[in-house]
Amino acid sequence: MKLSAIKKSVADGAGITGQTLIYDSAVSTGSNTYLPVGLYGDSIEGTYAFTTNQDRLYLHTGQGWFQVSTINTNPTFTTGLNANYTLAIDATAYKNGTATNIEVLATDPEGFDVTYTATGDTAMNNIAHIDRDPNHDSAKGRFFVIEPKSQDSAGSATPDDGILTITASDGINTASTTGTFSLVFDETIAGSEGTTFLSKAIGTGGDNSSFSDKSTTGTTHTITAVGSTYQGTFSPYSPKGYSWSFNSSNNDAVRTDTNGPTLGTGDFTVEFWFKNEYAFDPSATGGFKALISDNLYTQATNGGWCLYQFANKIRLAVDANAFLTNTYLPWTSTHSEWNHVAWVRNSGTSRIYINGYDGGVSVSDTKNYSNNQIIIGANAYATNGGYSYPNYEFTGWIHDLRIVVGTPVYTGNFTPPDGPLTTTGGDYPSTTNVNTSITESHTKYRACNLPYISKAKGSTGDAIQTVNGQVISDVFSPYKQQAAYSSSTHGGSSYHLGAGNGLTVPTSADFDMDTGDYTIEMWVYPTTANTEVLLDPRSTNPQKVPTIWWDGQNSRFYAYINGDYVYGSTGTCKKQQWYHVALTKNKNRTILFVNGSRHAPIYTDSLDYVQGTTVRIGKHRSDTQYDFEGYISDFRWVKGDCRYPFLPVAETITTTTSYQNGITVVTGDVELIMAHASGFTDGSDNGHTLTNNGAAIESSTIPAAGMKSIYFAAGDYVDVAASSTFAPGTGDFTIEFWFKSSGNALHGTRNRRLWQFDGPSGNTADANQFQLLIAETGNQGGAVAGSIMYIRHETSGGNKFYRGNTRNICNNEWRHVAIVRKNGVISSFVDGRFDTSTSLYSGVNISPNSGSPRPRIGAYSSTSGGLTGYISNMRYSSIAVYDEDFTPPTSALTEVSNTKLLLNMTDAKVIDAGGRQNIQLIGDTQSHSGQPRVSGLSGMLFDGNGDVAYFNPKKGYIMDANEDYTVEFYTYYNATPAQTNSINPVFYNAQGYGTDATYDEVYINTASSNALSYIHDGDGSGYFSHANSQSVSNTGSFIHVAAVKRDKRFQTFVNGNPGTNLSIAHNYTFGDTGEGFVIGAYHSTGGWINSYISEFRITRGQGRYPFLPKKETLTTTTSFQDGVTTTASNVKILAAHTSTLTTNGGNSGTAFTVESGVSASTFGPKGGMVSALFDESSNAMMIHAAATGFGTGVFTVELWMSADSTATGAQPLVGFVPVADRNTESAYRSITIVSGQLKFINQSSDVVASGSSTVETSKWYHVAVTRESDNKIRIYLNGTFMAESSGTYTENFSSFDRVYLGRRGGDYFKGYMSNVRMTSQVLYTKNFTPPATEIKG
Repeated sequence: MKLSAIKKSVADGAGITGQTLIYDSAVSTGSNTYLPVGLYGDSIEGTYAFTTNQDRLYLHTGQGWFQVSTINTNPTFTTGLNANYTLAIDATAYKNGTATNIEVLATDPEGFDVTYTATGDTAMNNIAHIDRDPNHDSAKGRFFVIEPKSQDSAGSATPDDGILTITASDGINTASTTGTFSLVFDETIAGSEGTTFLSKAIGTGGDNSSFSDKSTTGTTHTITAVGSTYQGTFSPYSPKGYSWSFNSSNNDAVRTDTNGPTLGTGDFTVEFWFKNEYAFDPSATGGFKALISDNLYTQATNGGWCLYQFANKIRLAVDANAFLTNTYLPWTSTHSEWNHVAWVRNSGTSRIYINGYDGGVSVSDTKNYSNNQIIIGANAYATNGGYSYPNYEFTGWIHDLRIVVGTPVYTGNFTPPDGPLTTTGGDYPSTTNVNTSITESHTKYRACNLPYISKAKGSTGDAIQTVNGQVISDVFSPYKQQAAYSSSTHGGSSYHLGAGNGLTVPTSADFDMDTGDYTIEMWVYPTTANTEVLLDPRSTNPQKVPTIWWDGQNSRFYAYINGDYVYGSTGTCKKQQWYHVALTKNKNRTILFVNGSRHAPIYTDSLDYVQGTTVRIGKHRSDTQYDFEGYISDFRWVKGDCRYPFLPVAETITTTTSYQNGITVVTGDVELIMAHASGFTDGSDNGHTLTNNGAAIESSTIPAAGMKSIYFAAGDYVDVAASSTFAPGTGDFTIEFWFKSSGNALHGTRNRRLWQFDGPSGNTADANQFQLLIAETGNQGGAVAGSIMYIRHETSGGNKFYRGNTRNICNNEWRHVAIVRKNGVISSFVDGRFDTSTSLYSGVNISPNSGSPRPRIGAYSSTSGGLTGYISNMRYSSIAVYDEDFTPPTSALTEVSNTKLLLNMTDAKVIDAGGRQNIQLIGDTQSHSGQPRVSGLSGMLFDGNGDVAYFNPKKGYIMDANEDYTVEFYTYYNATPAQTNSINPVFYNAQGYGTDATYDEVYINTASSNALSYIHDGDGSGYFSHANSQSVSNTGSFIHVAAVKRDKRFQTFVNGNPGTNLSIAHNYTFGDTGEGFVIGAYHSTGGWINSYISEFRITRGQGRYPFLPKKETLTTTTSFQDGVTTTASNVKILAAHTSTLTTNGGNSGTAFTVESGVSASTFGPKGGMVSALFDESSNAMMIHAAATGFGTGVFTVELWMSADSTATGAQPLVGFVPVADRNTESAYRSITIVSGQLKFINQSSDVVASGSSTVETSKWYHVAVTRESDNKIRIYLNGTFMAESSGTYTENFSSFDRVYLGRRGGDYFKGYMSNVRMTSQVLYTKNFTPPATEIKG
């Protein structure tokens, strides 16, 4: 190698470096290596020498020796960490519970081995364990497992995000990759799907009528509850979620305006949950019940559609003709359950999925569904003879309606969501065939999920909805509770009983507002259609104070100020739904908002408000007939600020700053930020170049400390470099800034320019220009002098002043200005208050300079239109950041600046933990911690002398005649039970209060050894009673009591034991819309208990005990009964759980033989479950050719089944028989349905039967048959203990080497069978173990 080549290599950075050696012809000393002169051809250029003691290579250049080395470069990650991870969380603390597996890979340019290490920062180590994956490589490996910590060890419900760093090293140099990990706790409450009431006591000695003021910025006011006003957890922020209730007898329906979604010609999904509240008619002439429809359902061919129930079907009708039908067999007699429906059109094919199952039915569908109005709970019907609405009204509940246009959310059979839907997805137990990444803009409409009905949030804007009849919004949903109740998040409410009731606050200067701004807001849930007052601070009438009223007679709200009525829109508000009501004043404009929309005309108000007397909430100053009846939540009085639709904050703006609730700004939405920092720079991620033409940064004249501003004098302006990001076309945009005028801002020959989309083009024809300017006196647009005015140069030539606004911003004060175009409408806002709007820009394409505008701020040109004043924190965004309508608060209100009164109504001591009911404590009833069932847990204390806990009869807990339910509680009796006023002690009465006319109650029968008893009578449905053989008395400990109804059968339990009286038929209702629910007495005059009551829970739609079989695919470890663990090795047979029917998932090792009369089906008890379909022919059977291994021991045989409605004769489910006797019916030991009775038959004799006609066709049942150690056979149907054998049954099953599914000799089953499991273990017992820990859901 030549010296010139080496020099070139060094100069080019090719990796060769040199250092001059020390020459010494003597010896080497110390750590230096010496190469003597003359060694190895000292004078020869290009000679190499290698020193073995230091492994170094040297090159002689002709001038001396130089060490040769290469530069060791850093490793490079080819597979690094993602930017963000969400740690999985399991059912108790996290969702899924599985660890996150991490794989990285780095390479080294020099080829050295790379080793990896992973470290977390403090927050990361708080939320996760970091380990190497033992299934992969060694300690140097690149595979890691990130395991989420438990909630206790993480230490917070919302712990900080952690940073994980993985470092790759080649032994010398390193490289790293980082990722952010978030640990999100699953706050949903397990087992709470049907819970509709759960009492929780707090502390000791408290009641529910003591209210407190949570404000601290003024006087902390004393609140007095007048009459029987009390508080509880029912609020507009309920953690359980809201549904809408419809009643056909009231002609109930909800219809949107024309801002509803249009389905069009492409893909879409319409989905919702519904729950009937009437006896379902499975006959062919069953009632037509419309669920969801558009407004064009006619005899014509215009694409009108309707989803409705007919007999045992969900149908889609198009143009008034049946178009698509899915028959859902399990509906029959199961109307009390929630059902999920999804109509999906995917690539020109429509399907209806019911609980995730399409029934194998589809239809070609290219129809153009063009209507943009949605009807819920009914339809509209038009013929040549006229138009009728509503028609075919539905009775029941509808929840979580979502319409997605442009995306088929479901692409095959699926498992329905188990948590709320969102605009982009939802919570699903399985994502098979589910699109969980919906484009947000495709979600066009959502409804039946909010506490109010008058608006529905959709991605394209708000549809205004009108209620016909009396649709009710109440706390009820098919999902488990989404979070534990929190007073700080979910708030509460006061319940007002009308005449003589309300809340009062003493007179205070805090409520003397002079001429200033204010915001008075509250949530209101009226329960009558009367005219009633919500706020009344008057001492005389009229007076210069604000009063707010509910006008139920005209279905509206109104304000009454100094003798003037500010009426809301008639017919827009109905009782029994929540309304956010806000009365605001900004300058001289007073506005009444309801649910975020302006409800009444703007009231011009220049009053100097006086200080009234007592502030009354829900109470009239003098006439009790106007006292309010209903609920009031989150009352807040702010003096000095108008907070709606938004309140801008004087602060440095960012790319994510947002001031309006419900509107999110992300960095990609922001195209420009200027006048926010020193210098002329762009604070957005775009980094646009700003050119200063004379303007100056001003440091002293600013809206607030820490902010910056730019001062403009006449002729000064700032230009922004051309960019397509400033071409909104016909789309949305927002221009916002703080402005302060200086001197006479209205002088000059041309209006003062604030913003031009393209400065250099000016008013050139065809410029597609849009300009903001300050209107001068006598302007062409007729605008108020000093207000914002818009101008655009028309292609036909000349200026056209489209709109002049009304708010003068040139008063030498800092004003926040926002100009917004949304859906073609341009609106102006000053200081967060809406000014005016115009639709004249709808469809106008703003894209000057060929689509690359050059914005100019501060002047028209250097000689014209110059601004005089200051601009601070100007931001241009490509979305509508603000709206005249606002989203009402979604969590409990907090104290904000200038709050003078804040009532969250969260001081109750005995509450409903699900946020559904407010509980009135009568007599000395109180919370008490003296006898905790669980350490730290309080209960309700009743002293046996007039104590009652009562809640109002809202719809959420009231159950229909054949609906399943569970009522349970713990009782600790303090004395020997005794009658009061000749009435036995009553734990609860679900149908009567203050009357002897009706009752549905559980009580102690003092005449029968204090046995637990139940009675129902007096409501016209008939008399029914049930007595448990066990005593409920003062045992010195808590006793768990449960009353369970399931499948029209009723059973009571004491400490999990049903006693000797088994379940019996029950067809009666629970609860009454006209009566309250009473705990601790028969009514107010007798039947009082002397007891602690803890965790009183009402479950709707579920009979929880002794066990509740879940509709899910079984495994070898699945267990449905608390306290029972299934041992996998005990599971001998597991069949019909996969689509391959020959598969035996048990441990017997023998597959099934499947005859031709049996086929696999995707129709199961729930979407995602499979089944075997038996056709009742002579070969309709599945055969297991081996013994079960039961012998003479215990066993459990269980399965899901649905018998076909056309099945004839006996219907065998499972048969055990020696192979030689397989054709002899009398040789079988079988589980068979005979005339509606579920039986275990030994040869030809019944061992045990369930009772007459307990099994219906076309309905899924969970069947379980057990033999326990006492050798008795017991039968369970859907978890209800039905019967047991009178004697013992000791049959040895070892001799039965054939197990048949669907056959007993010559009898064959017709229908579906799913998840058949046979286990040599008792998995279910008639007794159960009551919950030992606190019941939370």
